[in-house]
Amino acid sequence: MDKILPLARQLSRSRWLSPAVIVIALCILGGMIFFGARQLRDAVGHQIVHRDAELLGEVATLEQIGADAAGSLAQQLEDASGQMALVLRLSRVRPGVLATRLFDARGRFVAAMPVLVKERDLTRVEAEAMVRLEPSSRFEPAARLTDHFLVPPQPEETEAAGVPLLSVLIPLHAPGQTNLLATAELIQDGRSIARELTLLNRHLAQKALLAFILSGSMMALALSWAFWKLQLINTRLQEHAADLRRANQELALAAKTSALGAVTAHILHGLTSPLAGLQNFVATRAGEDAEWKDALRGTERMQALVGEIVRVLGEQSEGTAYELSLAELAQIIREKIQPVAAAAGLRLESSLSADGALTNRDANLALLILENLLRNAVQATPPGRAVRLDIRPTGRGVVCEVGDEGPGLPASVRENLFMPCRSTKPGGNGLGLALSQQLARHLGAELELARSTEAGCSFALILPQSLLGDGRQAASPAAVEQAAAGHS
Repeated sequence: MDKILPLARQLSRSRWLSPAVIVIALCILGGMIFFGARQLRDAVGHQIVHRDAELLGEVATLEQIGADAAGSLAQQLEDASGQMALVLRLSRVRPGVLATRLFDARGRFVAAMPVLVKERDLTRVEAEAMVRLEPSSRFEPAARLTDHFLVPPQPEETEAAGVPLLSVLIPLHAPGQTNLLATAELIQDGRSIARELTLLNRHLAQKALLAFILSGSMMALALSWAFWKLQLINTRLQEHAADLRRANQELALAAKTSALGAVTAHILHGLTSPLAGLQNFVATRAGEDAEWKDALRGTERMQALVGEIVRVLGEQSEGTAYELSLAELAQIIREKIQPVAAAAGLRLESSLSADGALTNRDANLALLILENLLRNAVQATPPGRAVRLDIRPTGRGVVCEVGDEGPGLPASVRENLFMPCRSTKPGGNGLGLALSQQLARHLGAELELARSTEAGCSFALILPQSLLGDGRQAASPAAVEQAAAGHS
């Protein structure tokens, strides 16, 4: 998990990754389509260029087969004039033939028609193909006339533009024999071939562009959908990791609070007698001295806390059960916080508009949570202002909202509001809200930040309807007095 989370966070922050991958994939697809279309163009173009060579080769064979006597034709082909006569017959078969050349079996020039045709010998490759009796063609899209004909020099513009020419080489041999007697070259007007190749290039370019648009769109959509799903998976993975981390912290906090409970019970047992003795000692010396009076109030406060915890633990262990109404709960918390608020120069305002009752166990936990929230509100509110407790019904049950008129919570505090942290208050330990959250969950309630502005903040303790009784098992006046005394 520790190795996956950094990768997931990096993928989620890389806004350029998805477009970059899509662009690279489209470039690869475009390259593949381009080279495929180019290879197809070369293959089809080769067939178009060599089509006339194959056709004229077949015509030459038919001419030989159609002769009156095979021996007579063989005798005619032994002579250059007979070979030239066959070449001229072949030139009349195909329209657009401009000139002819005749070469001997070794590829050397013999004759040409018309006489303005330049002399040349066959290349080694052409001669080897003729020996194998394989017709061949060579297309020149911009041939210079001066390279093939004895003509006056052309203007530079005409010479640079050139004209399309097709040269077809046909092997001549006697019927039924495989030895080469001569080679005929037909020089044809290549404008029709040029038009075919131009149409082929245009057609393939259109098809390639259409294929790229369609396949590229599908690929881009598929990759976009894949990256969207990957982003969702990364988001869920981070959420699950955050939930797991939060659960681990809460488990650690629960373990700490459980250990704290055991340590607290041990400490209480050891503190009961010393505190009683300390209180008696301070009471005998208090008199009218203000400092001794403050010390006496402190020892009385500690003794009251010990008594409160002992009472709660006692009720849990003895199984004592009764109910406290919400009105009694509000009365106890008012009596407990009123002196603290007055000492800080604040007003305590409260309102109650909900009905119901809590068991003594649930009421004790709710009182501990509300007391902690109200003490925090008193510490956050400047003198002369007010803190407020509002208990009202809601759709989920009853909400106990505690509000102050302080400066609000900083953003850094709101991010980890209910997690243990270093306290910024003198003498604080940073566990108040975290412990209150744990108590609320143990109670089955919800504790949340309802509002935080520059005019103050408020916390809401939401008690579900399942915790609220009808008050039939009401507490006796003595139990209420005991609860109030324990929380006072």
